[in-house]
Amino acid sequence: SDNNGHKTAQDNMGKQRKPKQNLPGGGGKKGGKQHPESTNQAAGHEKLLKEALALHDRADKREGRDAIPILRQCILQYQIAESSFPADQNSTDLHFNMGTAYLNLARRLIEHEDAEEEISASILSSCEHFGRACEMSKYSMPDALNNWGLALTLLCERKPVHAVDEKVQLMQEAISKFDKSIEINQNDFETWGNRASALADLAWLSPQASRDVYLQDAFATWDRAIAMMEYDYDRCDALGNWGNALSTLAVHLRNEGHLQEADAAFQASMQRLSSVVAKNPTDIDARVNLAEVIRQSGEGSCNPSIAFERSKEVLESALLIQSNNDDALSALGELLFEWGKKIEGQERFNRLSEAMNYFNRSLAVFEDGLTLYNAACVCALAGDLPQCASLLGRCLNQDNAAEVLSDAWVDQDLNNARAADWWPQFADRLAIKVPRVEPPLHPLHDATQIHVP
Repeated sequence: SDNNGHKTAQDNMGKQRKPKQNLPGGGGKKGGKQHPESTNQAAGHEKLLKEALALHDRADKREGRDAIPILRQCILQYQIAESSFPADQNSTDLHFNMGTAYLNLARRLIEHEDAEEEISASILSSCEHFGRACEMSKYSMPDALNNWGLALTLLCERKPVHAVDEKVQLMQEAISKFDKSIEINQNDFETWGNRASALADLAWLSPQASRDVYLQDAFATWDRAIAMMEYDYDRCDALGNWGNALSTLAVHLRNEGHLQEADAAFQASMQRLSSVVAKNPTDIDARVNLAEVIRQSGEGSCNPSIAFERSKEVLESALLIQSNNDDALSALGELLFEWGKKIEGQERFNRLSEAMNYFNRSLAVFEDGLTLYNAACVCALAGDLPQCASLLGRCLNQDNAAEVLSDAWVDQDLNNARAADWWPQFADRLAIKVPRVEPPLHPLHDATQIHVP
């Protein structure tokens, strides 16, 4: 699979997760407060705005899902403040901060709650308010343009994988916002970094000729952004995203037969991700991404077990930092799943059993569509078809079910499942999410006797 979690022509098994992007903390930048006016009416709306800003500051100091109810309260307070503004009063800061609150809420919801309608509405609202702030400021507000670009990239990510034209348009709009922001303030390295990430995302949506142009621009942009940075924390974000883009490029190059260039891209990716781990040893996402690149770099080699061992060591080091990190647990399950399929006998049994154990541990922390799907594949291979049916059913209920289950019609790991008596009923539900595709003729897998706890 490529780094976007999509299968290539060479794949016949479960999916890997997309590397996590490192984005500016909190989702954007808040603007300054307006100065109180001399009239009682102005003082009233100014007081309401200050109350909203105080709630916004409280939300920024909260971790994870704890910020969600405060952000909802903050947005409500901004709405009250907006309704009190006189028609001739400049409300640029209000709309800017309101857009940022909506963007932050969308990000927290994506990470912690199953609330697709509220997520979509929040992203669209953030775009609306950033647009109004830009219009009122005559497009002289670089932070509003930057945050508007971030909202558009998030909106692009939420679109289904088959909506390529729509995703391309959104990403191009985001890049134009970053470019306008940079025209005003050429020294904001965060905006340069956001531009680079958007260019890399646009590259994977484009034909090869355009892809290479966008990637070269992205790499040069990251290089420029890093040169502006004073602190390792900021460099880690840029280096991590650059490393992720290089690993995706490496997979594409290998699939196209450019093996030497692919190897160089893998090495460059590992160099940057290793640098992130060295600068910030507690960055679990960097370790998970590094482990995946190491595994991918060993595919097709004469001794892939060396890469598997190295990858496993990196993921185990991540779990030493946080033993219940669902991303690291699921990534270790994916690694052992891939590893087990390449070997035979008792070792295969051991690896696949270990994979299921890590998938179960990950699902106990957070129910993720990719983890459910890969766990279902292990159960199908093991002959535990009732458990496979249960996992696929839960997978159908995920917001990203269409993307996660996009290969369920043809995935060879599910050959046994497609022959089960419950498959036709499941297939009717699956067809609502993913158009039917006739699978190629493959023999059923021998059910390896794996105990699936």
